[in-house]
Amino acid sequence: MLKFTYSALLILGILIFVISIPEKLVDRRSNSSVTKKAIIKTIMVDKDEIINYYDIYKQSSLNHPSLHNHTIQHAVIKVDGNFLGSQIKINLWNPVVEVPVEISVSQIWIGTSDGDDANIIEAGWLVSQHLYGDDQTRFFILWTTDNCKSGCFVLRCDGFVHISSDVALGCNFTDMSTFKGDQKDASFGIHKDQNSGNWWVILQGIPVGYYPNSLFTQLSKKATRIDFGGEIFNTRSKGRHTITQMGSGHFPSEGGFEISSFFNHVQVIDENNETKDLEDVKLIISNPNCYDLKIDDEHANGYSFYYGGPGYTDNCE
Repeated sequence: MLKFTYSALLILGILIFVISIPEKLVDRRSNSSVTKKAIIKTIMVDKDEIINYYDIYKQSSLNHPSLHNHTIQHAVIKVDGNFLGSQIKINLWNPVVEVPVEISVSQIWIGTSDGDDANIIEAGWLVSQHLYGDDQTRFFILWTTDNCKSGCFVLRCDGFVHISSDVALGCNFTDMSTFKGDQKDASFGIHKDQNSGNWWVILQGIPVGYYPNSLFTQLSKKATRIDFGGEIFNTRSKGRHTITQMGSGHFPSEGGFEISSFFNHVQVIDENNETKDLEDVKLIISNPNCYDLKIDDEHANGYSFYYGGPGYTDNCE
């Protein structure tokens, strides 16, 4: 299911992004003095792949007019309380992303308050042509201690301790779900170790690594909010709502399993370190004509919900 290649990403204003490019393109791309100045570090993975780490504040794309007014749209569920983590299964799709600067994300978001000092850890999958130079669905994580005004992606600084030799950060998922066909999913988890206080990230049951407790202020104690669901960036680059898809690109109202994307076996780890299903859920749906979410009342696969949508339509302008 997983193909492991080293890469990285930017989401919500984090400090760096990474693009993997074939070796034959290196000389041509490095001729740009602007691009060259933005490169922080270069790693040769093998003879066919090179990874460049860029300073986000020097990337030329930030001058694009479409980024001046871009908005983030949510279709998520939220739970408040006192938590030590969460674990879920997320359906794997390869949604269409209309323009390179837009992204489509499906994730678990664990953090504290909504204020300027919010501590956040995220894990899940995303598609971003601009960040990777392709449209593949990839594993990502990030952290911040000031509500995403700054922060750090794992390969750029000393924050995340990567211990797994089996899972590469930014690896792509090779087996995707198909419409009215086979469904694929992957398990994601974020869990605070009670002894060390460190926050562990787990993919498919494999401990990928951890964020040391010392990185955080509020999350050094516990999480008080967890969100689950999809997110997209809408730049309106064509003067209308983007056609960037969320999840499968289909509404929950069109049908559930095999049609709409899903989260299954959604659980939280409470302050007593006990794993529980969700209670007292709040829905956050910014524009249901574009992307929607529906709780699965049957819960045949644990606490679950369907979410997603196509973006621009006659009803989503």
